[in-house]
Amino acid sequence: MEKTRFDKLIENLPGEIWQKIAQIDELKGRWVGSARLHPQTLGRLKKSVLVTSSGSSTRIEGAKLTDEQIEKLLRGIDIQKLGDRDSQEVAGY
Repeated sequence: MEKTRFDKLIENLPGEIWQKIAQIDELKGRWVGSARLHPQTLGRLKKSVLVTSSGSSTRIEGAKLTDEQIEKLLRGIDIQKLGDRDSQEVAGY
């Protein structure tokens, strides 16, 4: 299998860069493990993740709703009947 351009670039990274990457990865793990978020902030993050992940997931399946439309759908705005397939996909997510 032929190496990609990315693979070739990675092979040539100096050791200093690899050390920095390892430090970043370690710090990221520490932050996630010890994060204490205000409940309101956590709620907003959860909502944002739900909108973006359901949007991405359903777009993979062919849905054409934007994240803004998905957010409105999840809030119950402009919903009379889930008649189109895209809306049904998001609601089922």
